[in-house]
Amino acid sequence: MKSIGGRGCALVADDSDFSRTVIARLLEHLGYEALQACDGAEAVEIYQRRGPSIELVLLDYEMPRMNGVEVYRRLKEMDRGARVIMCSGSSDRRELEELVNMGLVNFIPKPFGLDALTSAIDKMNKQGSA
Repeated sequence: MKSIGGRGCALVADDSDFSRTVIARLLEHLGYEALQACDGAEAVEIYQRRGPSIELVLLDYEMPRMNGVEVYRRLKEMDRGARVIMCSGSSDRRELEELVNMGLVNFIPKPFGLDALTSAIDKMNKQGSA
């Protein structure tokens, strides 16, 4: 798959140090500056401070202090145009349906690699926002 050129900042929120670091490196490979949050509450705090400069957000669904659904809800309250990609190893259909009903259109099942991430970002870029 052709690598797209990223721009601006991307925020990665994942409570797994390993996953967060790998995702941040993938984003940096695509050209983004990768900010990292170790849980949902930290992700919201970073977005409050840096929101206008954050081009996209990758959220883990399951995190302490605030899960991905709550973070998604808060980001959208702060910025209706927030561009979010949710990722998770969970496959609970009710949870995914709730996210879709909230407007989320970008989801990547874990584990994923550069091709899946690039495809999700490309899909988001074609849609305008997620």
